[in-house]
Amino acid sequence: MHDVFISYHSSEYNTADLLRRRLENAGVACWIAPDCIQGGQSYAQQIPNAIHNAEVFIVLISKASMSSVWVSKEVDIAINEKKRIMPFIIENTPLTGEYRFYLSNVQQYMAYADFDGMLSRMIIDIQKYLGRYSVNKPAEPVQPQEPERAPVREETQKPVQNPERKPVQKPERKPVQKPEKKAGKFPLIPVVVGSVVLLSALIAVVILLGKGRKNQTPIETSAVTQQPTEPVSTETETPESAGSTETENPTTPEPEPTPEPEPTPFTAQTQKHVTLSAGRYHTIMIQEDGTLRGIGHNTNGQCDLDDWKDIVSISAGYYYTVGLKKDGTVLAKGNNQYGQCEVTGDDWKDLIAVSACDRHTIGLRADGTCVACGSNDYGQCDVTEWTDLVAVAAGGHHSVGLKKDGTVVATGENEDGQCNVSEWHNVVMISAGWAHTVAILEDGTVVATGKNAYGQCDVTDWTDMVSIAAGGGYTVGLTAGGEVRVCGCQEIDVPFPSLDWTQVTEIAAGGYHAVGLKSDGTLYAEGNNESGQCDVSEIQNIKQPD
Repeated sequence: MHDVFISYHSSEYNTADLLRRRLENAGVACWIAPDCIQGGQSYAQQIPNAIHNAEVFIVLISKASMSSVWVSKEVDIAINEKKRIMPFIIENTPLTGEYRFYLSNVQQYMAYADFDGMLSRMIIDIQKYLGRYSVNKPAEPVQPQEPERAPVREETQKPVQNPERKPVQKPERKPVQKPEKKAGKFPLIPVVVGSVVLLSALIAVVILLGKGRKNQTPIETSAVTQQPTEPVSTETETPESAGSTETENPTTPEPEPTPEPEPTPFTAQTQKHVTLSAGRYHTIMIQEDGTLRGIGHNTNGQCDLDDWKDIVSISAGYYYTVGLKKDGTVLAKGNNQYGQCEVTGDDWKDLIAVSACDRHTIGLRADGTCVACGSNDYGQCDVTEWTDLVAVAAGGHHSVGLKKDGTVVATGENEDGQCNVSEWHNVVMISAGWAHTVAILEDGTVVATGKNAYGQCDVTDWTDMVSIAAGGGYTVGLTAGGEVRVCGCQEIDVPFPSLDWTQVTEIAAGGYHAVGLKSDGTLYAEGNNESGQCDVSEIQNIKQPD
């Protein structure tokens, strides 16, 4: 028996065989022609049976495979058999003909851009679909860095319980109860204290009377209450009175110096509204008149936004678009295979920010709490216990939140360390890419964690940054002077060129393309442009960020 059927063009056998070997090493049995067809058996009979008996149908997409009659028939059988179809796109080419009809709403694996990454992701998705996926042991130590997650709370509760029960019961009973019982054995203490106070008052009065007689100054009742200020005006003092002054000074405490004011606690700024956003293959922008404009891949209608009104902030996911209205509600349009567009209902009200990525969407409420929808395979939507947030960012399979005190929380996939953010402090801005996370600190420097296969985390020498954006395999930063920095790849093994952009006010990072908004309302764009997502040369009058 087998789990997966692999469909491909005969010229791509080596690639299909590599998939088969990697899958079988992961415990997933595969069926592939001609290897699995015994001599003398009919292709026309064996292939339909093999598809019928498979749980998952993988099809390698290229120009050659989309022109193959055999591959087309195999896809048609898989559709009719209602198999789980996984298009593994090995060539940068748009879907055509029946493939566009069959597969436009199916999650695709863009292997031509990141072959190893997409293959690893597909293997995990298949294991989960078959019920065989388990988290690797090395990833477990990361959990304590996510205090909001349930496993961390269980670990931190155990050491706290014992200290609370043992020290509290004994010390509190001894100091409080025993002194109260002994208090009755010393009834003379209040009497002695009162006598000393009364004797001190009588001596003070006698001294003042003596001073008054020698100076021939009538003594009034009010003179007693003015005693602290009266000696200043006395010019003729007897040796006795001078001596009393000397004995009083040492007992008067010196005025303590005014303590230095405590530094004001760090407070991160609330996430600003976004007027320019880049998705996997499309770019969205808000124009000065308040209308929206989208360019690029539009198979799922993610660029059909003419009917959206009163939008103040936007976020482009991989195949969908999310918009925040000025009344705090949210709209979404495009691929909803995982429920990432289900942003209605009471939970999605009173929002101040939204963030979309591959399969999930995050919303930030005005009270600092968070809401999420979509795929939760890695726990990327486990954000309901987060509080005191001022910004959020959705990554490939992870979510990140910036707290008011400048610290950062994260949840979701952490295979590459993209959630290792617990040591960050004084953060003013965050962004999440496919498998990495970046942040700007209060001093304008940048920190990064996660996958760095293409140099997307090489940001340690960046300074004077005011904005940051993490893309699929790269990172873009904006300086206070309106210049742009970039590191990483615009395609697999194709580094981003130096972006000589100037007078930039906002940046956006998509799958493998970057966009910049200039101060005059026009745009820059660079990177992958297979769907026209970088065709911005004639676009004008884009709204500046708040």
